[in-house]
Amino acid sequence: MKEVPSFEFAVARAATFVLLGLAAAGLAGCTGSPAAAAPPPCTRPPAAAPPAARTAAAGVATSYLTALATHRYEPAQALVEPCTGAQRRSLDRLWTWLAAMPMEAVKLGPAHVTQDGREVSVRAMVYGRFGAPPASAWVRLGPRTLQLAWGRNGWRVRADVSHTSRSDLGVYGFTQLRHPYFINGSRATVVYGSTTELVDAEHILDAAESAAPRLWQAYGGGAAGLRPLIFLIDNAAQGERLAHVDLGKVRTPAGFQYSSFAYVDLPEWRKLDSVHQQSMVVHELTHVVTRPMLDGAPHSLLEGIAMDEEARFLRVRGTPMSLEELYPYYYHDAFPSLRVWERRETDWGLSNLRGISLCYLDALAMTHVIVARHGGVAALHRLGAAFRAQHARRDFTAAQVRAAFRRGLGVPFDRVEAEAHAYTGRRS
Repeated sequence: MKEVPSFEFAVARAATFVLLGLAAAGLAGCTGSPAAAAPPPCTRPPAAAPPAARTAAAGVATSYLTALATHRYEPAQALVEPCTGAQRRSLDRLWTWLAAMPMEAVKLGPAHVTQDGREVSVRAMVYGRFGAPPASAWVRLGPRTLQLAWGRNGWRVRADVSHTSRSDLGVYGFTQLRHPYFINGSRATVVYGSTTELVDAEHILDAAESAAPRLWQAYGGGAAGLRPLIFLIDNAAQGERLAHVDLGKVRTPAGFQYSSFAYVDLPEWRKLDSVHQQSMVVHELTHVVTRPMLDGAPHSLLEGIAMDEEARFLRVRGTPMSLEELYPYYYHDAFPSLRVWERRETDWGLSNLRGISLCYLDALAMTHVIVARHGGVAALHRLGAAFRAQHARRDFTAAQVRAAFRRGLGVPFDRVEAEAHAYTGRRS
């Protein structure tokens, strides 16, 4: 199912390390050889660049970053002239970091040039796509800032002076991975930070490979749905730092989705049995592929679809998801479904774990009825579009929820609610 079996993958990665070492040695030899006939550029202050040449610095910096990111090392090496060991090490770290990423494509945002005496700094945002076609969605790797000096050969890169600890490189996790590792399947890619996580990465990739094609066929999801990108993390706190979000008290502490990507909390994931490990991956990938169609929708619709897909997975494997906890509240008309469906906040804005759990189950029951009785996945697409048409800035009003159900499904909210009550009674 994967592009290479485990043994071949390990061999390929070892070969990559050898290549990194040889190229780094070549870079050090090229920039620090005392036997060179001409004096090194660092023995004298940088020359003053002609006024018209400043704009050319941006082109040199972006050419260097692009060459590194696309693993064209000879053109990249021709653009560097570090003067000190610290400068050389900064470029080696940047080189090694980008060399570890098997990018299918790379692009840079606009370059910003800042004068610093006779040197300049050039800052640009780097983006990459991963995996063989169909490649992943564009990943913002973060801004890089290079220091350049003018000399006999024009502008040359002296150092990488990026302040990664203060940048948003961590938004998708890459700064937390000193050496990111990648494992590609035909339709998914897993990113992890240690060789000890390879077996877990393979199991997660297996689950993603099985689920991704069907989910994309049903919901679309654009490039993110064609090749989901999954990051492995060490704990929820790290996940919050990487994604810059408050995860709240989510039902699936072993995983979450943010923007176009999914994250798996490995210590929590390892506590699950194998079936629920896979179902959790299905849940988070459903969030990834439904993100475009559910932009601005109630939180119940987002979680309801993910819960329904997870429940479907578990049902096929003989471990159906229970609605027993919800039924007494439905039976006594004590659950405020309409008010819950007005909310757009994570966890419905609640802090009580039992209340959050009941909201998840209500979302599941309502969504299952919509799929089973009111038009399948196409009805979910229509309902999502009906909510988007409301242009709610925060939560919806009760009238807006009722109008969206009428417009998207052709039936009143109260009818779907009653059918969800009946379905839950049969399942309890």
